[in-house]
Amino acid sequence: MGKRHSLMFRVLGPIDVTVDGAPVDLGGPRQRRLVAVLCASAGNPVSTDVIAERVFGDGELPSDPKATVRTYVARLRRVCGDRDAIATDTEGYRLDTARVGVDSILAASLIETASTAGADATVRIETLNDALSLWRGDPYDGGEAGDWLRGELRRLDELRMVAIERRFEAMLEAGLHGDAIPELQAAVEKDPLRERLVGHLMLALHRSGRRAAATRVFQNHRKTMGDELGLDPDAALVELDRRILAGDPALDLGPDTGRSIGGYRIGPQIGEGAWSTVHRGVQPSVGREVAIKIIRAELANHPNFIRRFEAEAQTLANLEHPHIVPLYDYWREPDRAFLVFRHLRGPTLESQLSSSKWLSLDEWRRIAHHVGSALDAAHRAGVTHQDVNARNVLSDTEGNYYLADFGIARNVLVEASRAVGGSDRQPGGIAVAESKPGGRSLDLREFASMLAEALPRVAGADDDQLRQLSEHLQLVTNGREPASVQALVVELDSIIDGVEPIGHEPRGSLPAFHNPYKGLRAFVESDADDFFGRDRLIDHIIERLRSSDGVVTVLGPSGVGKSSVIRAGVIPALRRSAIPGSHDWFVATMTPGTDPFDELATALLRIADRVPANLTDLLSEPGGIGRVVRSVLPEDCSTELLLVIDQFEELFTLVDDEDVRVAFLENLEAACRDERCRIRVVLSIRADFWDRPLRYGSFARLVEESVVHVAALEPDGLELAITGPAHRTGCEFEPGLVARIVTDVHNQPGALPHMQFALTELMERNKSRLLTIADYEGIGGVAGAVATAAENLFQQAAEDSRDTIRHLFGRLVVVNPGSSATRDRVAVSSLEGLGDIQPILRDFGEARLLAFDRSEDTREPTVEIAHEALIGAWPRLVRWLDEDAEQLIARRQLADASKAWSERGRDAGELYRGGRLAAAEEVLGARELPALEAEFLSESRAARDREREARRRSVRRLQGLLAGVACLAVLAMIAGVLAFQNAASARDSRAAAETRRLSSDASIIALENPDTALLLAAEAHRRDPSASTLLGLQRAMSSTGAYLGQLGYGTQYIYVAWIDDRIVGVADEWIDIFDSESGERVDRIDLPSPLGASLLEWEKAPKPFDVEGN
Repeated sequence: MGKRHSLMFRVLGPIDVTVDGAPVDLGGPRQRRLVAVLCASAGNPVSTDVIAERVFGDGELPSDPKATVRTYVARLRRVCGDRDAIATDTEGYRLDTARVGVDSILAASLIETASTAGADATVRIETLNDALSLWRGDPYDGGEAGDWLRGELRRLDELRMVAIERRFEAMLEAGLHGDAIPELQAAVEKDPLRERLVGHLMLALHRSGRRAAATRVFQNHRKTMGDELGLDPDAALVELDRRILAGDPALDLGPDTGRSIGGYRIGPQIGEGAWSTVHRGVQPSVGREVAIKIIRAELANHPNFIRRFEAEAQTLANLEHPHIVPLYDYWREPDRAFLVFRHLRGPTLESQLSSSKWLSLDEWRRIAHHVGSALDAAHRAGVTHQDVNARNVLSDTEGNYYLADFGIARNVLVEASRAVGGSDRQPGGIAVAESKPGGRSLDLREFASMLAEALPRVAGADDDQLRQLSEHLQLVTNGREPASVQALVVELDSIIDGVEPIGHEPRGSLPAFHNPYKGLRAFVESDADDFFGRDRLIDHIIERLRSSDGVVTVLGPSGVGKSSVIRAGVIPALRRSAIPGSHDWFVATMTPGTDPFDELATALLRIADRVPANLTDLLSEPGGIGRVVRSVLPEDCSTELLLVIDQFEELFTLVDDEDVRVAFLENLEAACRDERCRIRVVLSIRADFWDRPLRYGSFARLVEESVVHVAALEPDGLELAITGPAHRTGCEFEPGLVARIVTDVHNQPGALPHMQFALTELMERNKSRLLTIADYEGIGGVAGAVATAAENLFQQAAEDSRDTIRHLFGRLVVVNPGSSATRDRVAVSSLEGLGDIQPILRDFGEARLLAFDRSEDTREPTVEIAHEALIGAWPRLVRWLDEDAEQLIARRQLADASKAWSERGRDAGELYRGGRLAAAEEVLGARELPALEAEFLSESRAARDREREARRRSVRRLQGLLAGVACLAVLAMIAGVLAFQNAASARDSRAAAETRRLSSDASIIALENPDTALLLAAEAHRRDPSASTLLGLQRAMSSTGAYLGQLGYGTQYIYVAWIDDRIVGVADEWIDIFDSESGERVDRIDLPSPLGASLLEWEKAPKPFDVEGN
């Protein structure tokens, strides 16, 4: 693989130079052209003339090209900080690729490495991704350095396309066809004539079940080739289309390749046997590469396999040794079981021995030490392998060796294998071996035989040495049994070193003690051999289980050992037929969690060989638990289900929906009372929550009748619990120490987890086989061991990590108002927002203060406090919880709400609003939150802001609407008024016109028909009592003669008019004014000259009167 240098010249994009990843200032464009010239011929000399021509290609050459080029090179050397990076050659200059990295060379090296990576598609994808990431844009700034780069640009473009094609090829091989399709479609659209891309797209679509789409891609490509080039598609592409149309099964991968199962992405198959396949895989949540063994239905559904799988896998998962391939995860579901191991990229020892490679004696010895120490650790843990051979020894790229394939339900494999006459031989999985008696003795003989098989491949060793080793190993394989595997390795070391063996410890061996104590975690079924002191209680529970209605309620305070007595005591006893036929029972264990029906469905899946559709919904229906149990159990009437519901108090502390809680209790009670339902139930519940189930009527009577109280261990039981596990490992206690521990624990409520933790710490400090009082005092005794361990870790943490520790434990504790705090299990991924959490999890996990597991549905890693004893034992944690109670309650509510939001497809209806959002913001403030919770709160704020803005817009729209309505109303009113006014005006105009007509007619006919004129004038004045109509009326009246009295007798008036209550008469030389009522003259105005004629003319002329006649 290409080497990455601290000094990198980069041309796959903008031209630049970096030192330790930081760009340096190259200067102007000609300085970058110099970099381009040197990189294009990296490792080869370039003459000064060529450099000058290409650097100054955009203008005139300098008068002294060599001196100018020398100056440019000196400047480049200076900014690079390494004078030797650009070597001076007789012909010019050369970029020294031993000192300098060039991204184009590195890319080519990575692509070449990927092409030789063999069948490891995952490695090829990673390598090609690294290569393609080096392209930052168009190489050499798009060729701006000059036309001389055209050939180099074409080469780099082709190199990139080759990398893209090979990456798609590896993705298809790894089963990632679904991920590849959108990328391939974009690539084909960009370069439709690239036939390898077209073929990859066709195959990806076919493997995704889109055969018609695959053939359409081919038809479109055929048309494009014909239209643009007049050619037919390549023969290989035509053949691929034919095979797709024919449904050739050879084009398909294995049925699981490319799928995501249980939080793992299944990759290419790397092994296969009669009962299983082994795949390379990835766990995306932690970015870890794994090997996944998938056991087929013929074995996975075998009743004995189902009964034994969980306990035996648990035992293997607990084996901790640097040279045992760790079992990360395991689960079973109908028709399949899964085992997830660490993936090792090196070859098996078997393939090494069958190759042409020779081993050195030191390497052979390393195999003996690594595999021998692993096998010896397994023996100390009570586990035998029964199939030690070169095929089951794996290696890594660093030359380390690992023992794999410890048997799970091996006898079941043998039984099934005999039934069909087959065998199971494969790398990386569980191999079937003939079940032979012998246990550790068999392992020793097989270990010796394997080492003897490898001796002929040892080169460069003394022949006499090899002969002695071979003879010694032959003695072991023929039946001479050393004291242990370690003892055999010591004997082999002595032969190689030419010295007498001293003791039984090989060089560099690990401590020879298996720690049988469990820290703060509960005992499980695989720990049964280390579980002591509860025999009477186990017998009592089994007797109640035998005689009751199939329900036993195990009741006791926290820390008294309820879970341990059920899992490590009662269940193993039932496996041994403590109740007749109980060895055939299926056992399902669960805790209620937040959704008890979903947890029960998951537990039943582990023991079912068939499963109804919509299992969770069926369970939640009335009587559903009984019906489902009857459907999943074999028809054999002797088979029963033992359902263990541990931490039953979770049903009342974690389940928020009362309807769900009531439905679960009623369903469980109905199943227990149904004689047709072959189910027995064991519940464990903390004493401080005992009142909760008693609130539920008939269910209360069911559990009250079946309760078994778990009291603190008596001194004799405590002594057994203390000494029994140690004696199994060959350890003893200093006189007086056991009595002191018993005294410290007896009558102390909840002290058993503290005792187990203290004994675990004591065993860890043990340097011999004697556990001492001094060491016991050094850890703080039973009372102080937990607090001491936790406080020491806190004090050793960096200052910036201490707040993270506080927030971490706040996330792992549920503060229950009105009752004691409880622990909670959370996904490790949900803690990422707390900061650098991994070192803290590692340290507290190694101290056994935190426990790790996996989610049953997603297989995502989880973490929890190892036991609630820690919550009350560590004073600092007690203080934190007291100070942060309000905040922790708000955080818990936020965590539950955000989880529900995520599980319901991020439904906006699940977001916080109003007072809940305001309260969360006030209590939590600006604290960092886990990613999901921070996103939930952010979305809640965004929803609130959107709603506020929507309300503001609504108000503005309403205001605008009201304003518009008001404007419209005003406009309507104005329009109405105007219309009314116009109508009135029109009416008035018509009336005025009519009035004027009447007045005009009256004046016209006044002389001819004065009576009619008077009537017309009177009507005109009635309609419009204005001055003008009054004047017309007066004129009409004056025309009648007979009807008027005499005014101004003897005077010839030229003009007579009525003005208000006065009558005006105009004569030639004066104006007389009369009172209209009395007829008397009230005034005379003399005129300066006779004006009669001129006044008469003035009357006839147009006058500027207004409409009122003024």
